[in-house]
Amino acid sequence: MNQKTYKRAHLRAPLKSKIICALDDQVLLGQTMNISEGGILFSKGPKLSQGDEFHLMVDLPDYPNFSNFDKEEILDLEWYSFEREVMRAKAKVMRVYETDFNDERVECYGCSFLEADKNSILFIKNYVESYSKNIVYLLGLFESLGRGRLKLPILRKVGFLMGYNSDDKIHILRSRVLHDYRSLEKL
Repeated sequence: MNQKTYKRAHLRAPLKSKIICALDDQVLLGQTMNISEGGILFSKGPKLSQGDEFHLMVDLPDYPNFSNFDKEEILDLEWYSFEREVMRAKAKVMRVYETDFNDERVECYGCSFLEADKNSILFIKNYVESYSKNIVYLLGLFESLGRGRLKLPILRKVGFLMGYNSDDKIHILRSRVLHDYRSLEKL
């Protein structure tokens, strides 16, 4: 039996949060795109070059498993009510590239963690696992829209809680969720 080989050592999950980068005597703010146990991808931050090393702080939510909640409980959840972990690490820029992200052209920085404590790495692992379960649940909500009870309010709320724009048209929201689902895989 052939074993599949991957380019990445760890699963990654989308992360829509802020990142604080400290490089030399500058402290700058960026926007995270995804995270794994091995590194982070972000944009809209400081101008960095491949090989640059810097310190960072990023806020990670501790998502519950949304499939364990009933409709009323989901609708009562608030994004700010989730426990959070502020992760601190030293990172190195491994690649810099431009891409389209949420309908705008951005410069992205793919970084590898050089120093991060074990608790932070464990929190990232748990974040990726819970995000994976929740995105599958969210995709199931899309699939069930045409059958039985209308689940649109729950779908929009779960999408919002996971960092998506709940005002997007359903086909745009679904497209973004599918993109993120595909990016979970080890590529």
